[in-house]
Amino acid sequence: MLPRDFMFANKFFDISDDVLQQTITMVELNYAGIKSLWGILPLQLAEEKRRLCYNYLVAWQLMTLYPLNVVGGTTGVGGMPLVSKSIHDVHLTFKETTAQDSVLSELTTNVFGIQALAMIQTAPECYMLR
Repeated sequence: MLPRDFMFANKFFDISDDVLQQTITMVELNYAGIKSLWGILPLQLAEEKRRLCYNYLVAWQLMTLYPLNVVGGTTGVGGMPLVSKSIHDVHLTFKETTAQDSVLSELTTNVFGIQALAMIQTAPECYMLR
């Protein structure tokens, strides 16, 4: 993935191509398994899903590292997993989507990570018998 391929660039400001490329590289190294997901789908669809997932992961990482560079204000929780929210006297608690010790639980810190997590957890490979 190259900086020009980042589909959520309009959601961030003052992120240089160098910073974006470093973030892309970090995500591709840390989440290399994404390249093997959706392998049972037609090739074009599998590639589109992988590209979308990597875009969500890059946006998640950028929002985590540079929360002040998000257009329209921060929509994350400062790197802490989102488990509940309160607005006046209304309290919401979210269902646990990953095991407490799961490496994927870190993705629940902002909206982009939650989208990536949903894609990863619903990939067909998660449901195949081995």
